[in-house]
Amino acid sequence: MIEKLIEKYNYPDDLANFLRDLYPWLIEYFGSDKKDIIDATLLDTPIFTNTNSYDTVKKYGDLENLGVVKEGDLKRSSGVCSFDVDLVYENGEYKISNYKRAVSVAGDISASDVKSGLIHEICHAIKTYYNNFIVDGDILIERSGLIVRKSKLTYVAGQVKKKLLAEYNVALEEGLTALAESWLDRKVIAPDYETKGYGLIAQMARNVVDGLDCLPELISAEIYKTDVDFIPDYEKLMAISDLIYQKNLKLFESIFDKEKFDKINTELQSIIINDYKPLIKEIITTKVER
Repeated sequence: MIEKLIEKYNYPDDLANFLRDLYPWLIEYFGSDKKDIIDATLLDTPIFTNTNSYDTVKKYGDLENLGVVKEGDLKRSSGVCSFDVDLVYENGEYKISNYKRAVSVAGDISASDVKSGLIHEICHAIKTYYNNFIVDGDILIERSGLIVRKSKLTYVAGQVKKKLLAEYNVALEEGLTALAESWLDRKVIAPDYETKGYGLIAQMARNVVDGLDCLPELISAEIYKTDVDFIPDYEKLMAISDLIYQKNLKLFESIFDKEKFDKINTELQSIIINDYKPLIKEIITTKVER
């Protein structure tokens, strides 16, 4: 399969060799029963290096309907997994007419941090592929792993428009992808490679995975978009985790404004100490028997 993929996109030797190294470990991490989905993802998702994330989303995504990640974040980003659909309105119904997918990183694949970033985005792509989009009346539901996005559809001047209504479960999904990235980095890059970024939300994901011993169940939920009924108080945990993630992003944005930084950091620490830690302790001690 991997040679077919390399031939399809005419990947250069350095990227081709990287994908040859990565491929068996993707199957090892996600499970051999997910091989067909991994293969379909890689065959249907072009991979670009030395490419700006904003330009990738402009071509393969939807810049007018962004959620937590904004345009400025994309312009600074080192990598992105972008996906979207073209929609038509026929006989009073909204229908999907075309799928768009791509993964890109900003640097050259020869650099270890670029390899790590590409691994992260490929993991997102795999967890996005199956049951990614569903149209329910005039609502478009997008699923990327555990992340759920809901958008209102309208038909205006011959075009279908989307307006984001809600986006949730972002923190745990990003944290789980960071854990996958770290595991794969040590298989593909170096056994002692230290993955950069996502420190706080990666630790939050680790708390859930280790505390409930539920990584295989979470991977299946991410891939197949099934219910996460094995985590007590799941919705409450997701809401608090997303709030922490949003505060952490704002903290990063205010790094050059000490007063604002200190204020946000105080709020962030308060949520972690007073809301998150007691909840995760309760969840772990009252976990559902599976």
